[in-house]
Amino acid sequence: MNTLNVSHTLANLLIKYIKLNGLTQHEALMNSLKRIQAGSLMSYKLWCDLLEDISQLSNNPQLGIELGELAEAEHGGILAYLASSCSTLGDALKHFERFQSLLYGGEARVELMAETVRICWQSDTPPCLGTQLSDEVLIIGLIYFIKRLVTPANHKDIQLVKIGFIHQQPSYAQSYERHLIRSVSFGGEELTVEFSKHHLEWSVINPEPVLKHILEQQAEVLLQQSSPANKMDTDNEFNQRLRVELKRCISESNITLDALASKMHVSSRTLHRRLQEQGKNFNQLLRDIRLELATEYLADTRLSLSEISARLGYAEQSAFSRAFKQWTNTTPKQYLKN
Repeated sequence: MNTLNVSHTLANLLIKYIKLNGLTQHEALMNSLKRIQAGSLMSYKLWCDLLEDISQLSNNPQLGIELGELAEAEHGGILAYLASSCSTLGDALKHFERFQSLLYGGEARVELMAETVRICWQSDTPPCLGTQLSDEVLIIGLIYFIKRLVTPANHKDIQLVKIGFIHQQPSYAQSYERHLIRSVSFGGEELTVEFSKHHLEWSVINPEPVLKHILEQQAEVLLQQSSPANKMDTDNEFNQRLRVELKRCISESNITLDALASKMHVSSRTLHRRLQEQGKNFNQLLRDIRLELATEYLADTRLSLSEISARLGYAEQSAFSRAFKQWTNTTPKQYLKN
């Protein structure tokens, strides 16, 4: 399964909520969000984890609904601005289907039914509180965005037909009616939004054809950059930097996940998550780097075993010897003889 990502612009939405609700005293969370702001993507798992964290800190089970209400075009990044520059809702939805992965990882389908239009998302991510909150942000935010996009120009509100969620019905299900409609289903296989087909002809409030052309070109470039091949390049760059920084930690005898995360300018939780996504953990990585360095140092006849032990961050030579034997099934002295 490919790693799903969401746009870093969604971090701005979380910061907006935190400031409005007096949660800025949580410095670690704010610093993490500010680092995400400076990037281009965050993993879908990180996004869901952040939603869970903020829901718990704010003691607010309806966080997803309230975030959806707060969402503006700036939180939708280039996709929202591109949709806003289109001439009709139908045109905006065509661009949405093409470029929605720039905002919200995965694939969305726009299906034309006999009398309705249905937007669908499938998910192979196991449902949890984070995915539920994420789906609520997406659905509520999308509906409010569409309403702001076309309602003023057409002097009517959009007619929603049906909303479908993947999660089970929550205790606050009645709150959906305030934002959506009474026809809301839960426990489905897909996340869906369905509305009347005639809305496709509705005009967008302020179309900008020149800007639309520019944004289309930019979106195509970003879509290419977010392809699996480019994602692999990004992972490779991250792993190369990770190895360099861990070697520095070892040389400074400051060998902890927190120290490595600090050098990588990410939170410890984010680093742990990035390693997990690649099927690794900190101890495995440390072992691999230490073994690599140990074989290099053992090849240098000028270095004694006690010097090598110290360079690898061991307080005693015996600790290094035990570790080396565990890694290679031979002691450092036997390795040198062979």
